[in-house]
Amino acid sequence: MATEKKEEKLSLKNYNSILPKEQLKLSQKNPVRECDETPQNTFVAYVDEGDDTYDVSLTFSPTGEVLKDTCDCKFGTTFCRHKTALLVHVAGNKKVMPTTAVKKLKLSKSGALLADIGFDELKTWVTELLASNKDIELGFIHKFESKNHEYTVDEVIKITEEATRAVVKSKKNIDQTQLKKIIDLWKKIHQPILEQYHAHIAEKNYFLMFNAIWEYCKKLDNGIAIKSSKITKYTEGLIAGTLEPINRLVQDEAYLSATSHFISNIIFLHSNIVNAQYLSHLKNIANIATEERKIKLVQSIRNQYAQIKADAIYDGSSYTKFLFDLMEECKFPIGEYAIFAPIRFDNDFNEKLINQLIENEKYAQAEAFCNNQIRGNFREEFNIPYFILLKKIHTLTGNEKKLIGIKILLLPFTYSFEDFIYIYNSMSDGDDKKNWRTKILAKIKNAVTMGDKDAQKFFFELHDHEKNYSKMIGLIGSYTRYSLIHKYFEPMAAANKSLLLKALITKNDSSSWGRSYGDKEETWYPEIHAGLLRHFTTEYLLAALADEEKKRVYYRLNSLCQYIQSNLKPQLFS
Repeated sequence: MATEKKEEKLSLKNYNSILPKEQLKLSQKNPVRECDETPQNTFVAYVDEGDDTYDVSLTFSPTGEVLKDTCDCKFGTTFCRHKTALLVHVAGNKKVMPTTAVKKLKLSKSGALLADIGFDELKTWVTELLASNKDIELGFIHKFESKNHEYTVDEVIKITEEATRAVVKSKKNIDQTQLKKIIDLWKKIHQPILEQYHAHIAEKNYFLMFNAIWEYCKKLDNGIAIKSSKITKYTEGLIAGTLEPINRLVQDEAYLSATSHFISNIIFLHSNIVNAQYLSHLKNIANIATEERKIKLVQSIRNQYAQIKADAIYDGSSYTKFLFDLMEECKFPIGEYAIFAPIRFDNDFNEKLINQLIENEKYAQAEAFCNNQIRGNFREEFNIPYFILLKKIHTLTGNEKKLIGIKILLLPFTYSFEDFIYIYNSMSDGDDKKNWRTKILAKIKNAVTMGDKDAQKFFFELHDHEKNYSKMIGLIGSYTRYSLIHKYFEPMAAANKSLLLKALITKNDSSSWGRSYGDKEETWYPEIHAGLLRHFTTEYLLAALADEEKKRVYYRLNSLCQYIQSNLKPQLFS
């Protein structure tokens, strides 16, 4: 029986073969600073990435295997590039002793002094040190005093402020180095508070302590002049740390209580702003929840949303779209969506909302939403998405009068020949009908001269409908697409093949095809070439092309003619 291969552990000796080559390469761009070995075989250091700095630690076995690894970056739960950088650094500077070696404990100079110094003398020195270093004193107090202390919100705010002042002192502006020290100190003093919150994750008073930390950090972040993501990453880490304690709750009642605290604080009541980090956190909670819990969670968010006016909140649209998407994921019944209204100038969301109403036959509300958006727009072209939706509504409801009215409004933008015929046939014969036709055709013809592909298509369809192919040939110009010419090639050739050949030869290339249409016009050249050979001889075509070339001084023949020449000349001399 084959034995199962034991997975090789990452170590100082084998990291080159275990870690991905790209990760090793990226780690070279992350300088390692102030690397210390405290205690033995545990290395702590700062690892830089651009303007950001991360605290990284690695603990090794006596043979160099990685036993423990930490990093405060957002990827710190994996073996990230910062840990890799420290691993490579240690590997280049440390010799790992084999397990059989007996190593004596070697004390540093300070360690030797600590071993010899008297307690009273040491106590006096520590007292003097703490008196002259407020940040160290604050860390000392909360290290040895906070284990069994129950905090209040006021205390949380106070000690967080004290930590900031201990680093900044009397300076008005905070620099990058000070900000790094502030966050390092925050991590120490906030740890017992966060541990208490995680242990009582469903209880409101513990959440309020957590929320006080978060709000203070965000307030400081908004008030400092330097550009840094350090505080944002710290607050993101605070929130992410609650994900697992919440998910572990067994009782649904406790689970909904724990999440309700975040839900009730989605809006900053004092500033009427959406808390984007709490929204993101609730999404993460929903993503790992069971289907039953997810539906209950989303229902709780919906109930809170129904009590506010999203359009009166700064960035309230983000809350609206966030909840709408969650409800769609959970397949909420259409009646639950009555809390939503269109978002001004957000056509993508509005179309999604209105289409949902149409699909569920809520035509009156869908029509009202469309008309409200149209009334609020100051330029007619902004109304096009809502005209299209109204066209869909009136088609489904069979409202002929409204459908014709919407098609009339849409035609100058869509150039739909189908709508043109529908409108024209619905009109009574007379001057009004003639005047409307003249006016709309003039507008569409103007769009043709500007190279609009839909307007071109309209006129080709119109002349095909009226069987006026000689007039269709007259439409061929620089912007005319060869796909249209190919589609109507035979009826145009039957009407006047000489005029068609002249139009094709004198046509100039438009440089806007690729940018405006994205069409590969040259794909139609073989078809058009074959069509010409059905009506003209090779000699006639080459002579016509040569005659046109003589007339041109500054411009070459168009690319279709060049294609025809390159294919006909070999045939002529073969």
